[in-house]
Amino acid sequence: MARHTYKGIVFAEGWNGTFEQFKLEFEETHVFKGLQPKERLAEMKKVFNTITKTEPAKDQKQ
Repeated sequence: MARHTYKGIVFAEGWNGTFEQFKLEFEETHVFKGLQPKERLAEMKKVFNTITKTEPAKDQKQ
C-alpha cells in the first residue's frame, strides 16, 4: 500500500484517525496555514476524505 501525499505532506500509510485528530495535527502546517479559515476547513476536509477513503493513485500529482 502506497502513501498519500499532498503538497509536500506525506501521510502515514493507512492513516485512520478522526477529522478532529487530522485537524489538530495538520492545521498549522505551511500547506493549510496560509489559507483563509473557510477555505482551510474545506481543503482539509477534502484531503482528509482522500487519505481515509481511497487508495492513493500510482502517480498522484497535487
